[in-house]
Amino acid sequence: MREETENAYFNLGKLLYFDLKRPEKAVANLKKLIEEFPDTPKKPEAYYTLYLASRDLNGNPDQYAQLLNKEFPNSQFTKSVNNPEEVSGSQANFESAENYKKAYGYYSEQEYAAARDIIRETLNRYPLTKHTDRLLLLDILIAGKLESVDRYKERLQSFMQNAQDEELLAFAGELLQAVSEEEDSDVPAEETSQMGNEAGDVQETEAAALPTGEQSPYTENPSQTHIFILPMDEELAENVGNLTAELENFHNTNFTNERLRTGTIGLNRETKILIISPFPNAERSLVYRETFLNSFNNDSLPEEIKNSSFVISIENFQQLNKRKDLEEYRTFYEQAY
Repeated sequence: MREETENAYFNLGKLLYFDLKRPEKAVANLKKLIEEFPDTPKKPEAYYTLYLASRDLNGNPDQYAQLLNKEFPNSQFTKSVNNPEEVSGSQANFESAENYKKAYGYYSEQEYAAARDIIRETLNRYPLTKHTDRLLLLDILIAGKLESVDRYKERLQSFMQNAQDEELLAFAGELLQAVSEEEDSDVPAEETSQMGNEAGDVQETEAAALPTGEQSPYTENPSQTHIFILPMDEELAENVGNLTAELENFHNTNFTNERLRTGTIGLNRETKILIISPFPNAERSLVYRETFLNSFNNDSLPEEIKNSSFVISIENFQQLNKRKDLEEYRTFYEQAY
């Protein structure tokens, strides 16, 4: 339960900042994360996002830069804060990809020191690119050759707590399981073919093809953080009266321990969406929706609008926010939930 709540605060904070462009609400959620979970492994990225949000709000971003340097001097997020003038974007992605391939070549030839030098130099110069996770994991594989088994396991565990790439996370999990089962052996031989595939794929475009036929841009992820959505047209949103205050009373009565937050954003020119969050998983969000439909009453809120509400995972909401197509998501929602 605590881990679910921790992930919910973190995921919602990132969503609010990077996707919804609501830095003030992102700050509130990430501060809550750090306050309630001071030992969270997500703290470096939380500090970094707080740094960016505070900078946007003309606040005090330096306090988060100082915390990063004090608590996580070797984090990629700290390096990024310390080197804001470094090349970013496509150029950084290209050069980090090229350097990854060079480092992997040295690694394959068992020239571990040369590979590590390239990795460290790249991570220092380009702290945050789409290839950062690959570089970090290759550096960990080198640690498996040059350092103790305990250090190797520790770094794998840390990687799995912070990495974003699902494929690499799965691979790291396999490595950790293998070394845990046989700690007195070398790193498993299958690592080479897997990382070789990564090296070959490193420059492929990440743009996903538009869905065709029966494909959907949405995926089922019931264990992910969810949010509740109530769509309204512009006119209703302006005349719904004290809806937010009544929802707060509703939450205080029915969901005292959930610490729910309410906000409204524009999905497009015609549609506003009221967002209630965070829920640690799909099940909890669906319990909320059922209670909302059965027990929440507002004279200005028609029944058909209440029934148009739905729940959605953070990952799928990122897609919805880009695609702006409610009916497309509803088709998926009716099948998945």
